[in-house]
Amino acid sequence: MTGHNKYMLHQRKSTNECSILNDKVISSYLILQALGTACWWWCINTFPSWRALYFASGTSTEILESFFIADLCFYVTGSLICAFAFVRETRWRLYGLSLLTGAAAYATIFTTTQSCLTNSGYAGAACMLGSLLILCGFVICTGGEAAK
Repeated sequence: MTGHNKYMLHQRKSTNECSILNDKVISSYLILQALGTACWWWCINTFPSWRALYFASGTSTEILESFFIADLCFYVTGSLICAFAFVRETRWRLYGLSLLTGAAAYATIFTTTQSCLTNSGYAGAACMLGSLLILCGFVICTGGEAAK
């Protein structure tokens, strides 16, 4: 085996080990995101005084319930499904992560716009922006590797 071939074999092995590590990191984050979102909603419903930090002033109960359903579908269930996909190293894991990132982008735009228009609820916009940046980083880092 030539030196170049040994290098390529070592490089391929290192890349595979790195992608396994990334899959574990991503799946761990997604599980924490799902649990954190569920706990956050529990706190919002248990301690109504927290709502002022996360939602624009005058936000109706209907809007809260709409966000609850969307978060339950995308951030809790979607995060757990994506975490499963990364643990199992499925071919579709990047597509699920991209869908989740799109949901984060939509929620970030909505909460940021609402906060700017009402000058309230900035904590919600900040949480969504943080989640969006992390998810975008995962999509960029995994690139086409996760789809192989």
